[in-house]
Amino acid sequence: WVVISFRPSKKNLPARQFLDSLDGGTRDETTGGVLRVWLPTARALAVAYTPGQRAIEMASEDTPPPMKIDPGSDDGAKSVRWNRIARTLGTPETILSAVEQAGRRSRPVRAPMLPPRTETERRLVAIWAAALGLPAVGVRDDYFDLGGTSLLAATIFARIERELGARLPLAILLECPTVEALAARLDRPSVASTLVVLQEAGAAPPLFLIHDADGETLLYRNLARRLGGTRPVYGVQPQGSADTAMVHTRIEQMAAHYVSEIQRVQPRGPYFLGGLCAGGILAFEMALQLEAVGEEAHLVAVFDAADVAASLKPRLEAERRLRRLSEALASQPVPAIPGLLLDKSWGYLRYQIDRLAQLSRQRVSVATLEFCLGRGLPLPGWARGLSVRAVYAAAEARYRPSRRVRHEIVLFRASTGAGLDEPYAQIYDDPLLGWAARSDESVRAFDVPGGHSTMLQEPYVGALAALLRAYLGDDREEYDRSDPRLTATAEIASGFADG
Repeated sequence: WVVISFRPSKKNLPARQFLDSLDGGTRDETTGGVLRVWLPTARALAVAYTPGQRAIEMASEDTPPPMKIDPGSDDGAKSVRWNRIARTLGTPETILSAVEQAGRRSRPVRAPMLPPRTETERRLVAIWAAALGLPAVGVRDDYFDLGGTSLLAATIFARIERELGARLPLAILLECPTVEALAARLDRPSVASTLVVLQEAGAAPPLFLIHDADGETLLYRNLARRLGGTRPVYGVQPQGSADTAMVHTRIEQMAAHYVSEIQRVQPRGPYFLGGLCAGGILAFEMALQLEAVGEEAHLVAVFDAADVAASLKPRLEAERRLRRLSEALASQPVPAIPGLLLDKSWGYLRYQIDRLAQLSRQRVSVATLEFCLGRGLPLPGWARGLSVRAVYAAAEARYRPSRRVRHEIVLFRASTGAGLDEPYAQIYDDPLLGWAARSDESVRAFDVPGGHSTMLQEPYVGALAALLRAYLGDDREEYDRSDPRLTATAEIASGFADG
């Protein structure tokens, strides 16, 4: 059998008319407005599609007159255009070539283009040009002036690791924004600083934004630029070594190191801290440690972060998995369902086995890392190369804070997104993501546009920056809690806490 699944819309009317003209098969249109047509393979091979016409029998001369669509109409023109694309882009290679050609643009900077002089520079120029869709890149061209983003940086640094064997944090682009500077760093490796300057200007106390679960701080660049230059903004990234991306294996150790580093810049409080996801948990522990030595943390901002004790919505993943299975079964003829169920069951079992095996390997590697670091021993080769995410995940699994912070926690909740960008409010049971138990005062919650990650990207980050500026009082001389941008969401947060 050949199974055709079709969801009708205004743009694909010719395709619907073609499917309606087919006979000799089974049809179903009772599931979610989706038309499904089952055709015997021989029947499917015997028909062809021509724009603006009904199904044409390839092996018969007794075909009824074709149903014409006016070639001048939108439907006819679009159908011809899509058919031409289908005939022209017939292989993966032609599709990839067309996408690459469409993505090419001219170099957006006017400064003279200096060619590469070393092998490292030549390799970096090729990587940058390919990722940025440029015909060429000069070694002194600024990455951000070329239109580079944090998302493209992830692609570039993945290629650098694969082709040059060097794993670098994305935030290094803030220190080395040109091929020349980055090549020099690669050729002369050094230990990266824990603090990364995201915004230098401003007389107010600095804002320190703690890295996410991957150890990255470049994701805060847009937020720092949007805060208006009233206070310096620093990213706080993990301390690594030649053997591992992270030399601290407990949340308390990480926070203690970060506190010592920010006090080099700001010896006394009040301190202003924040972070996305893992960064929110680390900012909270840093606030606890600062309070323990008599300092004040006037801001603990958590960007779509859940407390370590927060619970996921019950049965959520099971319900989603069942829904996906139901959708897959609905697209199959009855004889194929037992085989599909067997394939799905076996695939799920293999996934769980692989996941548990990977977790076991990571736990052994992290335990080995902790043992060797604590005793000053060299790390065995099989335990090297652990990612920040693996080390952090093991640390978070063991972390249980013993105290509350004195001041309120400020929660910025993402509101839209799917997949990896899904807001935490959609997957956790508590609207305050567990933070109500961590503050002596309260949790002040703000719902902002964007998803878990995209809330910090354009165009959504502007709303988050405006709320943060208002909360910090950077839009006026003195912080005013009657600001309507703050009061409405504060009432929502109070309602959650009271409930």
